[in-house]
Amino acid sequence: MQEDFVTERKEVTLSAEELYRAACRWGIGEVLNRLDLSSNGWEQAPDRLPAWVSDLTASSFRGCWMRYHLEEQAGEEFIHCCEEQVIFGERMGEASSSFKLCGEQVWESLCHAWAKKTCQSIRTEEDQADLPAMLLSRNEYDTLISRLKEMELDELMNRLAINSGDHEGSIALARSLKRPGSHGEILFYGRHSGCEKLELHQVRFVSTDHMNWILRESTGDREDWLIASPSSRHKFQEMLELWLMHSSSVEAPNECL
Repeated sequence: MQEDFVTERKEVTLSAEELYRAACRWGIGEVLNRLDLSSNGWEQAPDRLPAWVSDLTASSFRGCWMRYHLEEQAGEEFIHCCEEQVIFGERMGEASSSFKLCGEQVWESLCHAWAKKTCQSIRTEEDQADLPAMLLSRNEYDTLISRLKEMELDELMNRLAINSGDHEGSIALARSLKRPGSHGEILFYGRHSGCEKLELHQVRFVSTDHMNWILRESTGDREDWLIASPSSRHKFQEMLELWLMHSSSVEAPNECL
């Protein structure tokens, strides 16, 4: 195992347009497109990117982009790892279009630290092992989420039960959705050396004081599935770490997601 150390910290604040320019150079413009963070005017953005941002290109890389709501606060951050270094980024404020980026030498301890920090959004360590995973239609789930505030709890339970065939699990999930302590989404991405295709995996999470849910969903336009699984904070952190530190292949989601 390589020795853990951190080089001098490098920081810069970029506009959304500048971040999109950097992301395209890194090979993850598709990630920002999927997150609706692209800009039609990015090519006209001032070219003031520091070399450690603009010159960061690699044939193999991994990353996570996370959006979350914790009580009355909302946040957005990401981590991008390649052979040279790791870049942490976060939106400067909920309504801001600027992102603060920090560059450091990439070693396992940094990935572990980010995963541990991210899991602060997960409210409970409990693992409801008695409840099995539920298979749902992603499109139907999105329809229910769009009407979440106006739907009564009983109606939400019934709709989930009809869609999944799991009455008990639908009750637990509906209660979590109606009164979440935190919720959000993470887009996992990666590319292995020698492979041009960018690997993408979408995960949502819902957490209360009593229960956590991880919701893995299809990313293809022709696919329509979503798997809701009860989970613990430990398993959530483990999922993040396995993805970020599994550098030999982008097939890791089949093992850890």
